[in-house]
Amino acid sequence: MIVGLHFVVLARVWKRGAIAVPGVVLSGLGAAGMIMAAASSVEWIPFVSGALSGVTLLAGSLYGAARR
Repeated sequence: MIVGLHFVVLARVWKRGAIAVPGVVLSGLGAAGMIMAAASSVEWIPFVSGALSGVTLLAGSLYGAARR
């Protein structure tokens, strides 16, 4: 969740709105993982907070590289 929040802040500092999109998604995935931990749904946490976060970072990086 912290990684996503820092992307949201950096988007405002660097004036790059495209950075905020993966930041919001990462924050949501991190929050979902914490909610799942509180609800004892631990078997899906690695997929939601790990694998989907990695896919989000990869997609955001590819999008940014394609725009250059």
